[in-house]
Parts: sequence; structure tokens; C-alpha cells
Amino acid sequence: MGKRQEVMRCYERGITLIEFVVVIAIMAFVMGVSIMSLNNVTASDMRSAASQVSSALRYLYNYASLTSRYCRFGVRLQENSYSVECSDTPFYLKKTKLSVVGDEVKNDEEKESKSSGLFEDQNQAIFKERKAEFVELKSRFLKSSKLPDSIYFDSLLVSHISDRVFKGTEYIYFFPAGQTENAYIYLADQKQNIYTIRVFALSGRVEVYNKFIEPESEGEE
Repeated sequence: MGKRQEVMRCYERGITLIEFVVVIAIMAFVMGVSIMSLNNVTASDMRSAASQVSSALRYLYNYASLTSRYCRFGVRLQENSYSVECSDTPFYLKKTKLSVVGDEVKNDEEKESKSSGLFEDQNQAIFKERKAEFVELKSRFLKSSKLPDSIYFDSLLVSHISDRVFKGTEYIYFFPAGQTENAYIYLADQKQNIYTIRVFALSGRVEVYNKFIEPESEGEE
């Protein structure tokens, strides 16, 4: 009788140990699945954001060409959102160089206009270049929007600016004749994974890469 009770106690201890190992294995599996799910969600958000932005760029290129309007895609880097705007006023772009004043990004054209404005008389104002007035595009197919919470705009490089932009708001322009600018939009997640959205000037083609693409010199492949 004593041996039987001892065997039963050993058996019970064995079952308890097995159960403990099983519980640990289940916990490890659940944690692994959770991590994989989180990574999959982030990757899905990145692909979704890249698709969303690239589709908006393609639509705006075609819209400007078909409607003979001047349009622009605004990237709000610190807000992680973008705007789509159009104008009926013809204009041209000047190559500018950015500089940082405190926390605000300004370009040479803005600084020049502010300094010259102090001495500008009425006769000079008559011949001053008229600026295009852009209004938000109201379309059921495209509207200003925000990126998913886990994704953000890392930076932007566009033809009419000689520097890569990391803060503030900058624009990619689209023209009625089916022209746009060479541009690189970089999306990132919390783990610093980078997606590159590239716009080709001559054709309006938009390509998405799941890595960082170094900017090339002006011109298309």
C-alpha cells in the first residue's frame, strides 16, 4: 500500500511538471504569434500607406493633364498628412535652396521677397509676379488625408528644391501638359523601415520600393 501511494505521488508530480512545460510552450507560442501579428500589422500599414500615396500621385497627374489645371501634392512632414490642391492660374517654378531658421524651414525666395518688400513701391508692385491661388481639390476619388498612426513621412526630395526636406510642408507640382517633377517620398515606421515612392517627371510614372532609394541626377531611366 505504501509503495502504491509513493508511485501515485510521483505520477502526480510528473503530470504537474508536464503541465508546467505545456503551459510555458503555449505562452511562448502565444507571445511569438503576438509579435508576428504586430509586425504583420505594421508591414500591412506600410504597404497600405505606400499604395495610398502612390495612387493619389497617379490620380493627380492624370487629373491635371485631363482638366488642364495646375495641381500640387502637399506633404506635411510633421503632421504625417498630405493635401491635394489645384489652381487655374498658370505659374512656373524656381529652383530654391532651403535653410533652417530656428524650427522653421524657409527658402531663398521667401527670404528675398520679405527683405525686398520693405523697399517696394507701388510701381514695382504692378510688375510683381502673380502667385497661383491653390484650393483644395474636392473629388470623391481623391482628398487630403492622413497616414496610418504607425507610419510617418520621413523626408522628401523634389526637383525644384536642391535639398532633402525633413520638416515643414513641401509640394510636388503637376502641370496641364502632362508634366510633373522628379520626386522621392520616403515613408518610415517606428523600426525605421523605409519605403520609397518615386515620381518620374517626363512620364508621371510612380514606383514604390520597399527600401531606401538614393536619388539620381535629373532625368529618367
